[in-house]
Amino acid sequence: MLIFILILFVNVVIGVVAQIMLKKGMMSANIGKLGEEGFITLIKKMFFWNWNVWIGGILYGLSLINWIIILTQIDLSFAYPAISSNYFFVALFSKFYFKEHVSWKRWTSIFVIIAGIIVLALGSF
Repeated sequence: MLIFILILFVNVVIGVVAQIMLKKGMMSANIGKLGEEGFITLIKKMFFWNWNVWIGGILYGLSLINWIIILTQIDLSFAYPAISSNYFFVALFSKFYFKEHVSWKRWTSIFVIIAGIIVLALGSF
């Protein structure tokens, strides 16, 4: 059982890195307002030669494989809320890597989610 909880944590990390890569890729794609460019141009900017987007997509594929493995051994009612811990890590990277403003309301909301995950985890053992 412990190995599957470890795989669950690895899945959170993979998901966070995938989000960061997708964001980085979309920032480098220089996409203006949606609708100003044609659909084909938009797709080209998002996917062709944008390695960050490709890496993010591949990581999501790995995450899906891990998720299927996790669901064979861990209750969905435990695993799915536990994945929500990625909100904290994504916000942290957004603040320090992308220099985004993360308001105190967002942090408060994230910490409420984390508190729920802790209660969930303590109640599962």
